[in-house]
Amino acid sequence: MRLMSVPTEDNLVGNQSRTAPQSGAIDNFGQRHLSRIWGGQLPVAVGPSCRYHSPMAFQKLDHWIGKTLFVPPIIKFCQLTRQTQFAAARLFWFLAACDGFYHADTLIGSIFWGAISVAMMVSAAWRADSPTASFMFFRLLAAFLLFIDVIRSAVTSEWAGTEFWIFVLVAEYAATIRTIPPRCARKLVRKVSRAD
Repeated sequence: MRLMSVPTEDNLVGNQSRTAPQSGAIDNFGQRHLSRIWGGQLPVAVGPSCRYHSPMAFQKLDHWIGKTLFVPPIIKFCQLTRQTQFAAARLFWFLAACDGFYHADTLIGSIFWGAISVAMMVSAAWRADSPTASFMFFRLLAAFLLFIDVIRSAVTSEWAGTEFWIFVLVAEYAATIRTIPPRCARKLVRKVSRAD
């Protein structure tokens, strides 16, 4: 029985590993290997700042939606209520679950959304400030479904249920915020500058 040796960085990329710079768009072993497979052009962004290995267009769209439509009001809401972004995310997930329960048409739907509402309420009460995850794919999917609902509601003049995706998007984008700036930061800076 023959044992195969595990390929090392030197075996796969030859002498390039000794002379390749340590910084740049392709700066570690896995990224160099992918670059060789795809002929120097990667089909997706695989830089260190890319968490989901998705095309840059989707990242830019997700960033624009969050920065323009959702993150500023979420920060203002957290500043006014003195809650963390994670508590706001769980609050809006609870509101989305309650909205789903309100609009449920069947018994199974009512049981499903009722159980989710109870779970969200318990989660918001027990671990409101614990960090929560958010995925770009789900945010873009919710934004697409909101867009479809807005078009359908504009045609049929029935807006009931459209708010569900707004609650979901607010909850998801709240989870992406790293820190909430203090509400009176600008006032403090002005006072210090005047005192000097």
